[in-house]
Amino acid sequence: MMEIKELIAFGMSPAEAQVFNEVLRFGRISIGSLLKQVELHRATIYDSLRKLIADGFVSFVEEGKTKYYRPNINAFENFLNEKKGEYKKEMETLEKIKESLKSKANTGEQSVQTFLGTKAFKILFYGMYEYCIKNDIEYLYLGHGGNMSEIIGEKEYIKTQKLKKKLHVKCRIILAEESKKLKYSKHVYGNRRYLGSYVESPVDFWVYGNTVMITLWKANPLITISIKSRNLALSLKNYFEILWKMAKS
Repeated sequence: MMEIKELIAFGMSPAEAQVFNEVLRFGRISIGSLLKQVELHRATIYDSLRKLIADGFVSFVEEGKTKYYRPNINAFENFLNEKKGEYKKEMETLEKIKESLKSKANTGEQSVQTFLGTKAFKILFYGMYEYCIKNDIEYLYLGHGGNMSEIIGEKEYIKTQKLKKKLHVKCRIILAEESKKLKYSKHVYGNRRYLGSYVESPVDFWVYGNTVMITLWKANPLITISIKSRNLALSLKNYFEILWKMAKS
Protein backbone atom coordinates (compact mmCIF):
# COMPACT_ATOMS: atom_id res chain seq x y z
CA MET A 1 0.00 0.00 0.00
CA MET A 2 1.23 3.47 -0.87
CA GLU A 3 0.71 6.66 1.10
CA ILE A 4 -2.12 8.75 -0.36
CA LYS A 5 0.15 11.80 -0.52
CA GLU A 6 2.72 9.79 -2.52
CA LEU A 7 0.14 8.95 -5.19
CA ILE A 8 -1.26 12.51 -5.23
CA ALA A 9 2.25 13.57 -6.34
CA PHE A 10 1.52 11.68 -9.55
CA GLY A 11 -1.57 13.75 -10.27
CA MET A 12 -4.17 11.51 -8.63
CA SER A 13 -7.01 12.91 -6.54
CA PRO A 14 -7.35 11.51 -2.98
CA ALA A 15 -10.24 9.31 -4.15
CA GLU A 16 -8.29 8.04 -7.17
CA ALA A 17 -5.29 7.31 -4.94
CA GLN A 18 -7.50 5.31 -2.58
CA VAL A 19 -8.96 3.28 -5.45
CA PHE A 20 -5.52 2.72 -6.99
CA ASN A 21 -4.18 1.51 -3.66
CA GLU A 22 -6.78 -1.25 -3.56
CA VAL A 23 -6.04 -2.28 -7.15
CA LEU A 24 -2.34 -2.37 -6.26
CA ARG A 25 -2.95 -4.29 -3.03
CA PHE A 26 -4.72 -7.14 -4.81
CA GLY A 27 -2.77 -7.01 -8.10
CA ARG A 28 -6.03 -7.70 -9.95
CA ILE A 29 -9.53 -7.03 -8.66
CA SER A 30 -13.11 -7.05 -9.92
CA ILE A 31 -15.41 -4.04 -9.58
CA GLY A 32 -17.54 -5.99 -7.12
CA SER A 33 -14.62 -6.60 -4.80
CA LEU A 34 -13.42 -3.03 -5.26
CA LEU A 35 -16.79 -1.62 -4.18
CA LYS A 36 -16.59 -3.72 -1.01
CA GLN A 37 -13.01 -2.71 -0.18
CA VAL A 38 -13.08 1.04 -0.81
CA GLU A 39 -15.01 3.16 1.66
CA LEU A 40 -16.23 5.72 -0.86
CA HIS A 41 -19.53 6.42 -2.58
CA ARG A 42 -20.21 3.98 -5.41
CA ALA A 43 -20.29 6.75 -8.05
CA THR A 44 -16.99 8.17 -6.77
CA ILE A 45 -15.33 4.77 -7.13
CA TYR A 46 -16.58 4.38 -10.70
CA ASP A 47 -15.50 7.93 -11.61
CA SER A 48 -12.08 7.42 -10.04
CA LEU A 49 -11.59 4.12 -11.82
CA ARG A 50 -12.52 5.65 -15.18
CA LYS A 51 -10.01 8.47 -14.60
CA LEU A 52 -7.25 6.03 -13.58
CA ILE A 53 -7.87 4.04 -16.76
CA ALA A 54 -7.91 7.19 -18.90
CA ASP A 55 -4.60 8.30 -17.36
CA GLY A 56 -3.09 4.87 -17.92
CA PHE A 57 -2.54 4.00 -14.26
CA VAL A 58 -4.97 1.08 -14.45
CA SER A 59 -5.83 -1.40 -17.21
CA PHE A 60 -8.27 -4.28 -17.28
CA VAL A 61 -8.68 -7.81 -18.60
CA GLU A 62 -11.97 -9.55 -19.30
CA GLU A 63 -12.67 -13.08 -18.16
CA GLY A 64 -16.12 -14.12 -19.29
CA LYS A 65 -18.48 -11.36 -18.20
CA THR A 66 -16.19 -10.07 -15.47
CA LYS A 67 -13.57 -7.32 -15.78
CA TYR A 68 -10.50 -7.45 -13.57
CA TYR A 69 -8.54 -4.26 -12.99
CA ARG A 70 -4.75 -4.16 -12.72
CA PRO A 71 -2.12 -1.48 -11.97
CA ASN A 72 0.00 -0.29 -14.90
CA ILE A 73 3.54 0.54 -13.77
CA ASN A 74 4.54 2.14 -17.09
CA ALA A 75 2.21 5.06 -16.41
CA PHE A 76 4.36 6.16 -13.45
CA GLU A 77 7.55 6.08 -15.50
CA ASN A 78 5.86 8.06 -18.25
CA PHE A 79 4.64 10.65 -15.74
CA LEU A 80 8.15 11.13 -14.40
CA ASN A 81 9.67 11.37 -17.87
CA GLU A 82 7.21 14.15 -18.74
CA LYS A 83 7.72 15.99 -15.48
CA LYS A 84 11.32 16.93 -16.34
CA GLY A 85 12.19 18.02 -12.81
CA GLU A 86 13.39 16.86 -9.44
CA TYR A 87 11.53 13.69 -8.56
CA LYS A 88 13.63 11.73 -6.12
CA LYS A 89 10.68 11.01 -3.78
CA GLU A 90 8.48 9.97 -6.70
CA MET A 91 11.18 7.56 -7.90
CA GLU A 92 11.24 6.02 -4.43
CA THR A 93 7.45 5.59 -4.65
CA LEU A 94 7.85 3.95 -8.04
CA GLU A 95 10.32 1.45 -6.63
CA LYS A 96 7.89 0.63 -3.81
CA ILE A 97 5.14 -0.06 -6.34
CA LYS A 98 7.47 -2.24 -8.42
CA GLU A 99 8.35 -4.31 -5.37
CA SER A 100 4.68 -4.64 -4.49
CA LEU A 101 3.87 -5.89 -7.99
CA LYS A 102 6.77 -8.37 -7.97
CA SER A 103 5.40 -9.97 -4.83
CA LYS A 104 2.09 -10.58 -6.56
CA ALA A 105 3.50 -12.07 -9.77
CA ASN A 106 2.21 -15.55 -10.56
CA THR A 107 2.22 -17.96 -13.47
CA GLY A 108 -1.53 -17.65 -14.00
CA GLU A 109 -1.29 -13.98 -14.97
CA GLN A 110 -3.42 -13.07 -17.99
CA SER A 111 -1.60 -12.14 -21.18
CA VAL A 112 -4.26 -9.76 -22.55
CA GLN A 113 -4.72 -6.22 -21.24
CA THR A 114 -7.09 -3.52 -22.46
CA PHE A 115 -6.28 0.18 -22.20
CA LEU A 116 -8.56 3.16 -22.83
CA GLY A 117 -7.72 6.65 -24.07
CA THR A 118 -4.92 8.40 -25.93
CA LYS A 119 -2.75 8.85 -22.85
CA ALA A 120 -2.66 5.11 -22.22
CA PHE A 121 -1.86 4.55 -25.90
CA LYS A 122 1.13 6.89 -25.74
CA ILE A 123 2.45 5.13 -22.66
CA LEU A 124 2.31 1.80 -24.48
CA PHE A 125 3.78 3.28 -27.66
CA TYR A 126 6.81 4.80 -25.95
CA GLY A 127 7.13 1.60 -23.93
CA MET A 128 7.53 -0.24 -27.23
CA TYR A 129 10.42 2.06 -28.17
CA GLU A 130 12.08 1.36 -24.83
CA TYR A 131 11.65 -2.41 -25.23
CA CYS A 132 13.09 -2.43 -28.76
CA ILE A 133 16.12 -0.38 -27.73
CA LYS A 134 16.77 -2.46 -24.63
CA ASN A 135 16.55 -5.75 -26.55
CA ASP A 136 18.07 -4.47 -29.80
CA ILE A 137 15.13 -5.62 -31.93
CA GLU A 138 12.86 -4.07 -34.53
CA TYR A 139 9.13 -3.62 -34.34
CA LEU A 140 6.75 -4.35 -37.20
CA TYR A 141 3.78 -2.17 -38.07
CA LEU A 142 0.82 -2.95 -40.30
CA GLY A 143 -1.97 -0.46 -40.87
CA HIS A 144 -3.60 2.02 -43.21
CA GLY A 145 -1.58 4.96 -41.94
CA GLY A 146 -2.70 8.41 -40.83
CA ASN A 147 -4.94 7.31 -37.96
CA MET A 148 -2.32 7.86 -35.28
CA SER A 149 -1.55 11.38 -36.48
CA GLU A 150 -5.25 12.20 -36.61
CA ILE A 151 -6.14 10.84 -33.16
CA ILE A 152 -3.16 11.88 -31.01
CA GLY A 153 -2.50 15.04 -33.01
CA GLU A 154 0.05 15.93 -35.67
CA LYS A 155 2.38 17.66 -33.21
CA GLU A 156 2.55 14.61 -30.95
CA TYR A 157 2.94 12.30 -33.94
CA ILE A 158 5.90 14.29 -35.27
CA LYS A 159 7.42 14.07 -31.78
CA THR A 160 7.18 10.25 -31.87
CA GLN A 161 8.94 10.09 -35.22
CA LYS A 162 11.72 12.48 -34.25
CA LEU A 163 12.31 10.49 -31.07
CA LYS A 164 12.37 7.24 -33.04
CA LYS A 165 15.04 8.68 -35.32
CA LYS A 166 17.05 10.13 -32.45
CA LEU A 167 17.03 6.84 -30.52
CA HIS A 168 17.66 4.75 -33.66
CA VAL A 169 14.61 2.58 -33.04
CA LYS A 170 14.53 -0.08 -35.75
CA CYS A 171 11.25 -0.80 -37.49
CA ARG A 172 9.62 -2.03 -40.67
CA ILE A 173 6.33 -0.47 -41.69
CA ILE A 174 3.65 -1.52 -44.17
CA LEU A 175 1.18 1.22 -45.10
CA ALA A 176 -1.65 1.66 -47.59
CA GLU A 177 -0.54 3.05 -50.94
CA GLU A 178 -3.00 5.92 -50.65
CA SER A 179 -1.47 7.06 -47.36
CA LYS A 180 1.38 8.60 -49.37
CA LYS A 181 -1.02 11.46 -50.16
CA LEU A 182 -1.74 12.23 -46.51
CA LYS A 183 -0.07 15.17 -44.77
CA TYR A 184 1.50 13.03 -42.05
CA SER A 185 3.40 10.88 -44.58
CA LYS A 186 6.42 13.16 -44.85
CA HIS A 187 7.13 12.73 -41.15
CA VAL A 188 7.17 8.91 -41.09
CA TYR A 189 10.56 7.50 -40.08
CA GLY A 190 11.54 3.90 -40.71
CA ASN A 191 11.95 1.23 -43.36
CA ARG A 192 8.56 1.35 -45.11
CA ARG A 193 6.73 -0.29 -47.95
CA TYR A 194 3.27 0.18 -49.40
CA LEU A 195 0.31 -2.02 -50.29
CA GLY A 196 -3.20 -1.45 -51.57
CA SER A 197 -6.34 -2.93 -50.02
CA TYR A 198 -4.43 -5.36 -47.74
CA VAL A 199 -4.26 -2.78 -44.99
CA GLU A 200 -7.66 -1.10 -45.37
CA SER A 201 -8.68 -1.23 -41.73
CA PRO A 202 -9.52 1.07 -38.78
CA VAL A 203 -7.25 -1.22 -36.72
CA ASP A 204 -3.45 -1.00 -36.57
CA PHE A 205 -1.01 -3.71 -35.45
CA TRP A 206 2.41 -3.43 -33.86
CA VAL A 207 4.48 -6.55 -33.17
CA TYR A 208 7.65 -6.57 -31.07
CA GLY A 209 9.19 -9.45 -29.16
CA ASN A 210 6.31 -11.61 -27.95
CA THR A 211 3.92 -8.66 -27.75
CA VAL A 212 1.17 -7.69 -30.16
CA MET A 213 -0.39 -4.26 -29.75
CA ILE A 214 -3.71 -3.56 -31.46
CA THR A 215 -5.34 -0.14 -31.58
CA LEU A 216 -8.98 0.46 -32.50
CA TRP A 217 -8.90 4.03 -33.77
CA LYS A 218 -12.65 4.46 -34.27
CA ALA A 219 -13.49 3.50 -30.68
CA ASN A 220 -14.50 6.24 -28.25
CA PRO A 221 -12.58 6.31 -26.03
CA LEU A 222 -9.64 4.91 -27.97
CA ILE A 223 -9.02 1.20 -27.24
CA THR A 224 -5.55 -0.36 -27.24
CA ILE A 225 -5.11 -4.06 -26.54
CA SER A 226 -1.73 -5.45 -25.52
CA ILE A 227 -1.35 -9.21 -25.98
CA LYS A 228 1.69 -11.12 -24.76
CA SER A 229 1.68 -14.34 -26.75
CA ARG A 230 4.67 -15.94 -28.45
CA ASN A 231 2.48 -17.92 -30.85
CA LEU A 232 0.34 -14.95 -31.88
CA ALA A 233 3.37 -12.70 -32.31
CA LEU A 234 5.10 -15.36 -34.45
CA SER A 235 1.99 -15.84 -36.61
CA LEU A 236 1.67 -12.11 -37.25
CA LYS A 237 5.38 -11.82 -37.98
CA ASN A 238 5.07 -14.58 -40.59
CA TYR A 239 2.02 -12.85 -42.10
CA PHE A 240 3.93 -9.57 -42.12
CA GLU A 241 6.87 -11.16 -44.00
CA ILE A 242 4.50 -12.42 -46.71
CA LEU A 243 3.05 -8.94 -47.17
CA TRP A 244 6.52 -7.35 -46.99
CA LYS A 245 7.61 -9.35 -50.04
CA MET A 246 4.50 -8.25 -51.92
CA ALA A 247 4.77 -4.58 -50.92
CA LYS A 248 6.55 -1.88 -52.89
CA SER A 249 9.10 0.62 -51.62
